[in-house]
Amino acid sequence: MERKAKRIAQLLKTLANENRLAIFRALMEHPMTASQIAEKVPSLTQPALSRHLALLKANGILNRIDPDPNACYYIADRKTEDVVNVLKQYY
Repeated sequence: MERKAKRIAQLLKTLANENRLAIFRALMEHPMTASQIAEKVPSLTQPALSRHLALLKANGILNRIDPDPNACYYIADRKTEDVVNVLKQYY
């Protein structure tokens, strides 16, 4: 039980940033390259976008199809998408 609580807390902590949440919501549409994500979240600089993508990937929320710089990012854990959809319903 404690391990699950830690995982849930880490997930919410990672998504509790408006920029990371905006990135995640953009990827809910379909997989995208970093350039495509930058178009959807224009308030982020390229270095900031890269840091947010790396953090989301490190926490198992996103993944990349290919390690190439033009690789597509996608949502790795669909349960996270369910959590965001539930929150979206109420807020």
